Amino acid sequence: MEKSLCNGNLIFIGDFNIHVENENDSQAKWLMELFDSLNLEQHIREPTHDGGHTLDLLVTQKNNSFVKFDKVEECHFSDHKSIHFIISAKKPKPSRKTLKYRKTKNIDIEAFKRSIVEAEVSKKIKACASVNEKINVLSNTISNVLEAHAPQKVKSIVIRQNCKWYTDGFRKTKRERRKAERRWKKSRLEIDRQLYVTIKNKVNDMIKSGKRKYFKDKLFEVKGNCKELHKLVTRVYLSQSV
Repeated sequence: MEKSLCNGNLIFIGDFNIHVENENDSQAKWLMELFDSLNLEQHIREPTHDGGHTLDLLVTQKNNSFVKFDKVEECHFSDHKSIHFIISAKKPKPSRKTLKYRKTKNIDIEAFKRSIVEAEVSKKIKACASVNEKINVLSNTISNVLEAHAPQKVKSIVIRQNCKWYTDGFRKTKRERRKAERRWKKSRLEIDRQLYVTIKNKVNDMIKSGKRKYFKDKLFEVKGNCKELHKLVTRVYLSQSV
């Protein structure tokens, strides 16, 4: 255990169910001595339970710059208070995937038909000795014609999470923001810049209010169920770390 504590940044947080505020409590004395022997620091210095006890702890390595304790705040759906702290962590690079596509909507149908005729597919097929050869000739010919009229393109896209608070209205406003941004970059007029900034601020407000409402509703759904509450909080922090 001591060896594992020497590597990386560690955070221990949760309900230890030990009254660490009571210096005469044998379990509290044993726990604090254990933390000290492992070069760990306990950051909570105030009650975290309605009974006036300090049960919920935030423990890190001593002299760490990774975690900064913020505050303890009342929690309206639990007899335990919520612990707020700030983690200094780099946001990992998003996952990406490569897509291959063709702009088939831009194909000139009449020109495509002429290319098929000019390729003399029937003549080539008749010269084939087997069914497999005929299939290969037909497939290759059509592929070559398609490549000439709608070349295959490759692009890399970011894999984004499926956000349940991401509504159709939000999606529409984001499209309006991109459209306004392109218009401003093209014209460089002040009125277009102001319109873009207005829509950009609207999108930012929609993100904040959408997330707030979604998770507020979720919190009330799991009210009184500690197990489901823990799952929800874990999911929230994991989604914010990617």
